[in-house]
Amino acid sequence: MGMCDVIKEKLQISDIRLELVDFFETKENLVEGTVMAERAKILGADVGRVYAEFIFENEFCIPKEWRNYDLVFPEAKHMIDNSECILYLHYHERNKQWQRGYGFSKFDWTPRARLVRSCK
Repeated sequence: MGMCDVIKEKLQISDIRLELVDFFETKENLVEGTVMAERAKILGADVGRVYAEFIFENEFCIPKEWRNYDLVFPEAKHMIDNSECILYLHYHERNKQWQRGYGFSKFDWTPRARLVRSCK
């Protein structure tokens, strides 16, 4: 994986450009993880662990506008206590840094969550 750059609120990593996608429908306050995963497939949000780890390790590349959201990587799955979890990155304002988190597949996501997907 190569260098990164921010272009119009999108993150450019080598020849891949990433963007955030809202997966909530009008007036939804919570979306269960399994529903989010289905919507991620429809929306083409298939960014996985490799990009999640690169972004986390190079957090200076993350657009400042993204700090308002939890960055969800639906294909970055992890098992915790025999339950499937999805990796996300969360910006902590107090610490001024990004941190990893894991949401169980049945976890309810709030409108703060955004899917990360590659775009043209």
